[in-house]
Amino acid sequence: GIFIKAGDNWTVDNYGTIYGKAAKAIKIMGGDDNKITNQSGAFIKTDGANGILISGTDSDDGENTIIENYGTINADRSTIKAGDYSSGTTITNYSGGIIKATKTNLSHAAVQIDGDNTTITNKGTISAAGLLMHSIEISDDVTGTKIYVDGAPTFTGEIDLNNAAANTTMYLGCNMTQDTTIEI
Repeated sequence: GIFIKAGDNWTVDNYGTIYGKAAKAIKIMGGDDNKITNQSGAFIKTDGANGILISGTDSDDGENTIIENYGTINADRSTIKAGDYSSGTTITNYSGGIIKATKTNLSHAAVQIDGDNTTITNKGTISAAGLLMHSIEISDDVTGTKIYVDGAPTFTGEIDLNNAAANTTMYLGCNMTQDTTIEI
């Protein structure tokens, strides 16, 4: 896997496979304005939690990271996690892109949001497995989340807003090309 602990403006442009055996194929812990692009046919995966984890600390947050997915990102849970101190994360899952959580016990999300002001756009597939599956889960007290749905999106599992519902906005695009069911 890849671990970035310091510095700003890092770019990861994946055309192959980035694999984290136990967890965290890509972990960015601090630093602002980083960008991860997973190209069509490429894989970011782990057998554990977090295909991609963005986080930080009080003194070195991980703001304004951009994640663009055209390929496949999978983990057993929290496949993409915008953790604490990750304000301003932008996640775009393009047509043909797959973000998948595979763990089947308990409650797990494919996209886990713990940081404020996150923007998620889904034109592909976001799926979770398990008893109480969440395609997207917004943690308690998170503010400023925006979720855009456009193209031919698929969601497997509910979008769980917890108590952040009043602070989350969903947008349905004008270019929807299929019927889409979204459970909130």
